[in-house]
Amino acid sequence: MFETILGAFFPDSCLGCGERGSLLCAECLRSLPQASSAEFSWITSLYAYQDSRVRSLIKKIKFKNTRHGVEVFAEALAWAVTEYVGEEAMLIGKRTICLVPIPLSKKRAKMRGYNQSELLARGMLKYLDRDRFCVDTKLLVKEVETTAQADIKRKSERLMNLGGCFRATRVSRGECIFLIDDVTTTGATLRAARSELRAARFNHIHAFTIAH
Repeated sequence: MFETILGAFFPDSCLGCGERGSLLCAECLRSLPQASSAEFSWITSLYAYQDSRVRSLIKKIKFKNTRHGVEVFAEALAWAVTEYVGEEAMLIGKRTICLVPIPLSKKRAKMRGYNQSELLARGMLKYLDRDRFCVDTKLLVKEVETTAQADIKRKSERLMNLGGCFRATRVSRGECIFLIDDVTTTGATLRAARSELRAARFNHIHAFTIAH
């Protein structure tokens, strides 16, 4: 409600062209450069993080409490999910698909007040078949407080930083898992989450992020 009232007095301006009405207008959104191919085939990223508009909006969402900014990307990610499901129809079949946002530690969640990946997953669900898709925020938990990945430059150190920090709360019931996160760089976070889920007998895991 507060964001709605604030928006009435101070409407959003496009981070690309300055047009009033949204954080990224439709034309600027269409012009965003695609992400380069991820190192791993099981990760799908939409946009290039190097683009200043993408980077600025993600930082606003993540650190400036601009929660409604996820709506700019949610529909596009939902379409990417739909396209992937169509391409992998033979493998996925009619199984339930769980959108699993990458969790924050309790300390970081308390400090930030929200998990941007969860907001993104819930935003995506608005454009997906709710008889088929769900958002599961309890399947994966982060038990260990780690150094922020953005503060670590070496890939090897990023991988070590996240070792054993996630825990799956149950074993597979046959559903497909789509990990949801805002950004992937080396893929360390997603790899750590995927490793834990595979140990819990989940055998179809794919990841979707806004940017790479």
